Amino acid sequence: AVYSFPHRTFQEYLAGCYLAGQRDVARELFARAGEGDDWQLAVRLGAEELLFNRRNFNELLNTAYRLCPPGEPTTLQAQRATLWAGEVAALVGKEAIESDTAPDGGQPYLKRLRSNLVSLLGRPDRSGEAPRNAVERARPVRSEQESLAAIERADAGNALGKLADPRFRPDTWHLPDEPLLGFVEIPEGPFVMGSDPKRDKYAQENEQPQHELTLPRYFIARYPITVAQFRAFVEASGHTPRDENSLLGPPNHPVVNVTWHEACTYCDWLTETLKNWPGTPQPLAGLLREQKWRIILPSEAEWEKAARGNSKWIYP
Repeated sequence: AVYSFPHRTFQEYLAGCYLAGQRDVARELFARAGEGDDWQLAVRLGAEELLFNRRNFNELLNTAYRLCPPGEPTTLQAQRATLWAGEVAALVGKEAIESDTAPDGGQPYLKRLRSNLVSLLGRPDRSGEAPRNAVERARPVRSEQESLAAIERADAGNALGKLADPRFRPDTWHLPDEPLLGFVEIPEGPFVMGSDPKRDKYAQENEQPQHELTLPRYFIARYPITVAQFRAFVEASGHTPRDENSLLGPPNHPVVNVTWHEACTYCDWLTETLKNWPGTPQPLAGLLREQKWRIILPSEAEWEKAARGNSKWIYP
């Protein structure tokens, strides 16, 4: 007789138990990393099996360490193993790793792991140019075949959120760790606003006709406001969120469940905070302290110019 379990998740759980039962778990996982992403859920379930059912914390910790060796991962197998190391480390917990005194563990390991996870997020655009993000600028350009799938890179970002994403500074209210704290200057000048149905099949009627519009100089945040940034505002200002679920998402995800009024209140708080903070970089500090500039929500035209650029990009 042949028995099988038709539900795939149960099959993956059994595969995870198999992985957790191997003599050298890290070596087994690294080998599976070369076979593709089909093993990812099995790896997660196997790690949970080690931690919660078999109570083998040290084996799980050792697995996380060995899956992330020194040096930036270049092969697809090494990238996937690094992703799995991040997920296992997130399951173990940042505090537990920081307190570990093993020679290959603790803060040095976390710093290396986080750096390698950030390296997984970069990807060249269709033109083959290197990423323009300040965090990604020094990274080598990889071909499509040498990069993880988009969903795997998203998982790497989720793991980073649980391990204290180094792209954001805790000492600056979790604003991006960039020279201008994540703000990008958009120079004064014209741009073409609206969509061309001949180029963009999703062009809406209210986006037509395309027309030239001139905007003065402004700065715009490179990323949406994150949960960690909104939480820093709540803790510093004493603001009570209208929906407490706004504080429950991953720290490096965009904050949701906030009202327009709360978004404006955040902008007002950040304006005063950066105006009074001695570490605010120029030219932001000068502009804010002259009382002529404020942090506000972008207008439709300001957002569209930042997204389209001067080349009429359909997507940023």
